[in-house]
Amino acid sequence: MPSSIRPIIRLSLVLMLGLMLGAPPAGLAAPAKKKAAPAAAPAPAAETAPAPETEPDEGEALIDLESAETSRQRAKELYERQQYPTAAELAHLAAGHYEQLAKIDPDRFPPLQMECLALETASLRQAGELDSAYRTGLNLLEKLKAPAKRDPATYLPFLAQTNQELAETVYALNPESSARPVLAYRQAAVAAYAALSRTAPAEYLPPLLGELSILVLDCQEFNLDEERFTAMGELLAASRRLAGIVPGERPALARNLIEYGENMFLMGRTEPGLAAMREGVDVYRELERAHPGAYGKALQEAEFILGSHQP
Repeated sequence: MPSSIRPIIRLSLVLMLGLMLGAPPAGLAAPAKKKAAPAAAPAPAAETAPAPETEPDEGEALIDLESAETSRQRAKELYERQQYPTAAELAHLAAGHYEQLAKIDPDRFPPLQMECLALETASLRQAGELDSAYRTGLNLLEKLKAPAKRDPATYLPFLAQTNQELAETVYALNPESSARPVLAYRQAAVAAYAALSRTAPAEYLPPLLGELSILVLDCQEFNLDEERFTAMGELLAASRRLAGIVPGERPALARNLIEYGENMFLMGRTEPGLAAMREGVDVYRELERAHPGAYGKALQEAEFILGSHQP
């Protein structure tokens, strides 16, 4: 696989999924210490209790919320403009404010903090700051574990995106010896999208298909034939599901069936390969009957491929 294809596919996925940023805590300023009065005479030392952690008061919270929202929106805009270093800085700032605000409203603000941390991770990677991206991604992954189990609908998308970013970052750091960690992060992203697609198939089957497509490419590049075979089967199953609920996805299903069949042949699995290609040809025939002239060329190409592989 040409190495130039990998970053293009990965960037499109990141943009498609709408990754957002994150940051280490940028907390409120500590209250100013009172100036101690001069002592008249030495006094015995006394243990001082640690100062209790204070929550932001209403005025501070309003300032934090305004700063967080401004920084978050600006970071997203700059990410879209490919101004990644500044986007990362602003996402970092916003995430810190949301962390403070979460002490006041632990339901509303933690998802926004995770959104910003995800955007920071993506921005750092795109900026080429791979070590920082890796550390930020690992930190975010740890933060997401518990909430993703408690509230999967809210936090599993961030978990999937973070695993995607870590897979890309690990590969960029060490392309030659990153097969197993890349595969582990990629499979974790697939598992998260698969879980989400069970309750929201129209929304999460497309990103699941995108991630499975990259997993197939990764397995091919790393010469992992069995893992590649498994990933192609999962991709085809997801494609069937999506075509079943979105009729406009049937042409993509036909293409996936033909491609799956050809790959099966290359891997020496003749019968499943022929079965998939025949099904792909049937889907193209149905599409051509429903839309005369629209799929004639694709049908001819599919029939030619099938004919060249039949005994």
